[in-house]
Amino acid sequence: MIFGKFLNVFYGLQKRSKFCLLPTSYFLLLFSLATSAFAAQSSYDLMERANALYREGKFKQAITLYRKAESRGADPVATSFNIANSYYQSGMYPEAAASYRKAVDFSNGAFSPALFNMASVYFRLRQYPECVAAYHRALKLEPENVSGWLYLGEAYSKTGDAVGALRAIEKAYQFDKDDISIVYQLSEANIALNDFDRAVSVIREGYAAHPDEVDFLVYLGDVYRLNKKYEESAGAYREALGVRPDDTATMYKLADVLAEDNKPFVAMDVLNNIVNIKPDFTDAAIFL
Repeated sequence: MIFGKFLNVFYGLQKRSKFCLLPTSYFLLLFSLATSAFAAQSSYDLMERANALYREGKFKQAITLYRKAESRGADPVATSFNIANSYYQSGMYPEAAASYRKAVDFSNGAFSPALFNMASVYFRLRQYPECVAAYHRALKLEPENVSGWLYLGEAYSKTGDAVGALRAIEKAYQFDKDDISIVYQLSEANIALNDFDRAVSVIREGYAAHPDEVDFLVYLGDVYRLNKKYEESAGAYREALGVRPDDTATMYKLADVLAEDNKPFVAMDVLNNIVNIKPDFTDAAIFL
């Protein structure tokens, strides 16, 4: 499935709140308010120094200062979250997960960035059931977080739960039907359950919304072929060639499926066209 690209991105808070994220990083959470003027000043200074160290990649020193800031009255949600991010950047994933859990606990489960990041760390640790549970908690707080549903779908796929993966990606698709990558992911999730009709329907919906995405038609031909519907596959490839008539890669797919459908002479005509358009297409010449 086409999920991987989504997993290297950590959650970033989009709206203003007392937790103000630095513009240069989605990992770093600034200190909010403390209990007294003196404590706020001293803890604020410590947080500023810790944030500077974080930006410089000095995560061990940053963790030390975040802890000192917390001991002087800094918001424990902010300090725990930043400590977790520092651990994550250092590749210390179990420690990061523990600190994210602290941020979640200190916020009474209400701070969604910590939940999303904690889920991502569980994924890296290959603790997929815990990852699924964390994403569900986060998505209860932010049910329209499209990336969260996609990450959840990937986590489900790692547990072998194809139905859970499909449901999660369906949610993402409901919220963002304009994202072409989600169309492909949803189609593949349906194919994993052998629901080729739904996969075809999703691809057609995607192509209707994005008529410039001719690759949808090529992909449709691949899906039909996978389902051994060779005539429909050839029809989809020809439909794509109607838009891109000199696309030799699609022509080769067409020749291949025609040969598989026991239509060698029609396939030869297509292969001859390929060689005429692109004489150095050696695979086509050998196939011919």
